[in-house]
Amino acid sequence: MGHLRQGGARPLRSGGSSIRPLPARRSKVWHQPLMRSFSTGIATLVTVAVSVCCSDSAVPSATSRIVKADCRDQWCLVRAGSFTMGSPLTQPGRAMNDEDQVQVTLTRDFVIQQYETTQEEWMALGFQNPSKATTAPDTIVSDCLGPRCPVGSVDFFEAAAYANARSRAEGLPECYDLTSCTGTVGAGHDARTGKGDFQCTSVASRTPSLYDCEGFRLPMEAEWEYAARAGTTTATYAGELSVPKSVDPWSCYRDQTLEPIAWYCNNSGRKTDSLAVMQPVGLKEPNGWGLYDMLGNAIEWCNDAFNGLGYGPGPLTDPSPNFDLLPNGVMRGSGGGPCGAYASGTTASHRCESARWVATPGIGFRLVRSVKGPRGPS
Repeated sequence: MGHLRQGGARPLRSGGSSIRPLPARRSKVWHQPLMRSFSTGIATLVTVAVSVCCSDSAVPSATSRIVKADCRDQWCLVRAGSFTMGSPLTQPGRAMNDEDQVQVTLTRDFVIQQYETTQEEWMALGFQNPSKATTAPDTIVSDCLGPRCPVGSVDFFEAAAYANARSRAEGLPECYDLTSCTGTVGAGHDARTGKGDFQCTSVASRTPSLYDCEGFRLPMEAEWEYAARAGTTTATYAGELSVPKSVDPWSCYRDQTLEPIAWYCNNSGRKTDSLAVMQPVGLKEPNGWGLYDMLGNAIEWCNDAFNGLGYGPGPLTDPSPNFDLLPNGVMRGSGGGPCGAYASGTTASHRCESARWVATPGIGFRLVRSVKGPRGPS
């Protein structure tokens, strides 16, 4: 059965479950333990034109702003604004329909984990480590094992349960209502089906909008891409892909643009032995917001239901995740993970569809938190 799929890749196998492609179709309120006064200790500065919101109710205006790393305690501040989500038809490796460009406005600042959630952070809340290091012949991805490795083999419900647990630990409200859950968070997955042990029948927001929740949550797909782009409009935050003229863009070629910023199929092991191995976080270069591994390494859960026909007509403002409209979720940041079979899929716009119960190696996440009140430090 096919439970994960992406635009344009060939069928793959991961722990017995197939990974199928889509058909080729066209008042500053900070939580004290984490949000003390931010500094600019990471000095990645990128001057770009970004539409910036001037107040909570204002329509964003096109204002030039410096996108800068404003990070502390491994959380980075991302300013509200507008951007073009998706990719142009000319971008190598893009699916025909599900990356169609649309103008999106995000009206809230948010903070996002500087790194993918690590095994150390996961186990600190008392959960078993579900990550799996494997060399089984029918797998294409292996988690790495270690405190600074991204936690892997996590399904959507486990990621949401972790977000709720972290909110409780920090004295914040939980963001998710998880209904009729069975199994144990972190107990692993069935190697034959890829199904995680912890399952829930449904998920819903505890606030009228997930953007309103003051606790920790997964990013909306629009927030994820906005954070990954860091004001850039190219395929990656380091520029356009470098596809050699003699190379098939749907192959695992060596891309000079990706090398300094991402672990992807060519440099994570798959090029030589067909097995991609996740790497400890933070070893490649960050983007303009100071975020590491936004492209490559683990693929990351977002809140949204997946729509293979794209994002709908724009412009869009604070797009809803539409939990209850479609059964499958979406993951972002493909590179070395289970949707990263080819180098040109390692872009800010690339999307991977998955059943929310899938928990195979290479699937992880990072958390965000909405910032209420006046726009944080400048």
